[in-house]
This record gives sequence, structure tokens and C-alpha cells, in this order.
Amino acid sequence: MKKLLALLFILFSSFVFADEKEIINQINASNKSIVTLVGDSQLVIRKRALTFTLLGKFYFQKDTRFRMSNRSAIDNEFTSDIGSNETEFWFYGKRINRNAMYRCEYGNILKTRLKDSLNPHWMIEAMGVGNIKIGTIQKQSDGKFFNLEERTSTRRSKVVIGTLIDPSKPAIVGYYIFDKNSRVLGSITIVDSYKTTTNVYLPKRMEIRWPQEEVIITWDLSNVQINKTIASATWTMPNLGVPVIDLGRVIARGVND
Repeated sequence: MKKLLALLFILFSSFVFADEKEIINQINASNKSIVTLVGDSQLVIRKRALTFTLLGKFYFQKDTRFRMSNRSAIDNEFTSDIGSNETEFWFYGKRINRNAMYRCEYGNILKTRLKDSLNPHWMIEAMGVGNIKIGTIQKQSDGKFFNLEERTSTRRSKVVIGTLIDPSKPAIVGYYIFDKNSRVLGSITIVDSYKTTTNVYLPKRMEIRWPQEEVIITWDLSNVQINKTIASATWTMPNLGVPVIDLGRVIARGVND
């Protein structure tokens, strides 16, 4: 009897995981219809007692092209530029260091010791239209499930990326970074979504949390256009008239120290 029960458990588990893998395959198939995204962006950033709002535009093209520039909602002053193409990524933020832009080639990203919150892969993944690589499935009590993948962080530590999926849609509803002790290092919760005619759920509002840095960001995307042609110049790092620091070679305070 024990052997029979054990066999039934194994068979049942395989069917459950097969269903969840089929849901992931379904999401991946739908996401293939999305090549580019363009839209307006609003970031409300809360760091301890400080709150500020940034307004801007974002551009995304699979797989690694991303660009977002922002201005202050109060005085329309330029505040930041974040970008990525096939070979490198860069970012500039006046609240990080108004006198420098940071960049690095992707081939050297593991040399950067970049803070997890500044990892360009994290923002690109938040677009929610990439390909989910099937890993370990972990069911949740509310019916949702995690797809868990082990990766090496920019600080060369082993982390687990958990993609939270709601099978009732089906859609990605969150991303989590866990350390080796299952502690949450960061998370993106997709609070609201747009549903396209091809059954893709695009993020409409996200809440991003970095507990160690005491940062909470509400990110709203609006006026989103799908598969619009994006000018090639968008993917070129701008010249802002400040020194450019290569994070693959230099330690910068507050960035990769």
C-alpha cells in the first residue's frame, strides 16, 4: 500500500508540474508577439522619509535594448538616464552622483559588484514580455506558483530569481530575488496590468521594494505602444558632459563599493 501511495504521489506531482510548465509555455508563446514597447513612465520613489516623483519616457526592444530618461515632476529638471543595448549598459542619476555617468560592457558585468537594485537585467525583466526559462516549480497556497532559477548576482553571490505566476490569467504577477537563506533581497509586484489582443499582460503599475536600502518605488506605465519602430539612436549612450566611469574597472562609492 505504501508503495502504491508513493507511486500515486509521484504521478500526481508530475501532472501538477506538467500543468504549470504548460502555463509557462503558454505565456512564452504569447510574449513572442511583443518585440518593442514604448510609453510614458512615472516613478514615485520613497527612501525613508524622502519622497520624489519622476516623469519620463521608456523604450524597450527585445532582448536587451532599454532606455528611460526622467525629469522631476516638480520643476521639470532632467534627473536621470538609464540605457542598455546589446553590448553595454549605462545609467546617470543626479541623486546618485550628478558629476558622473556609469557604464559597463555586459561581458564585464560580474566584475562590477554592482548593487542588485542597479542591475540592468532587473529593469528589463520587469517588462514582463521575455522568455521564462523553466526551473523549479514551487506552488503557493493561493494557487499561484513560483518558477525558481538559480543565478549569479552582480556581486558574485548565488541568488534565486522567483517569477511569480498567476495561472488564472495566466500571467506574470511578480519577480523576487532570494539569497541562499531564502531572504528576499528585492521584489517587483505587478499591481495592475494591461491585457493585449494577443493575451499578453503588460505591467501597468508595479511596486518595487529593496528592503536593505529601505527603498519603495511605484512605477506606472501609460500610453503604451506595442511593436512601434524605435530609432536606432535610442540605444546609444548619450554625452551628458560629465566623466564616464567604467564599473568593470573602478569602485564607485554608493554604486559598487
